Amino acid sequence: PRHLGPEIFGVFNFADAFAATSFIVLGMGMDTYIQKVIPVRPEHASDFFGGFIVVRLLAGAAVFALMALLMTLAHRAPAVQRVVFVFGAAQVLVSLNGSLAALLHASRSVGGLALVNVASKVIWGAGVAVAIVAHLGLVGLALAFLGSEALRSAVLLRLVRRQIGLLSQRAHVFDT
Repeated sequence: PRHLGPEIFGVFNFADAFAATSFIVLGMGMDTYIQKVIPVRPEHASDFFGGFIVVRLLAGAAVFALMALLMTLAHRAPAVQRVVFVFGAAQVLVSLNGSLAALLHASRSVGGLALVNVASKVIWGAGVAVAIVAHLGLVGLALAFLGSEALRSAVLLRLVRRQIGLLSQRAHVFDT
């Protein structure tokens, strides 16, 4: 906050909070379902997870459209809207990462999860430092968050695939 100053920090805080609040609906109770069902039937994760990701992405697109409408009606500057959308993309990944973490918890395979959580915070901090030193502004700070969550998603997906075989079986949709 001291580096940004009160006005710019206010914009940063608004963009982060608005995106986080807007995308809270993407949870859809999935993490609770995962924690209830997957400990008993880990192979069931591949039955629903891919479809749920598609539904979550479609819902995310609707949330982005609603956010754009609300920011336009509120006469938010295009620069503020860009920061909100970067934070929004990061929130989509935060939601995915929460579900992937729930799968790892449900399968009792959390060793890698702990390392990924720490590493993603270090990467985020490094990204923030780069954004500040390079004078990348609010978009750079938001991109640091998005980048750390994207890397976290990639590693968590790999861990989940290895630990419980998520989406590793080939679907035979067109078999007759």
